Amino acid sequence: MTKMMEALYHNWIGPPRPEFWPEHVAHDPVLAHGLDCFERGLQLGLLLGLEAFLFEMDD
Repeated sequence: MTKMMEALYHNWIGPPRPEFWPEHVAHDPVLAHGLDCFERGLQLGLLLGLEAFLFEMDD
């Protein structure tokens, strides 16, 4: 894993947070944390993509 990816993970995802886990997977902490990580990663990717798109539109 690159240093950038590791820094993004630790700053954006962080440790497991059961309060954000969907109830239907709360019994499986690995799956629940994985879904939470995926959702947060998707949000980050969309935000980065939007910023890049808006930057290109300003030119």
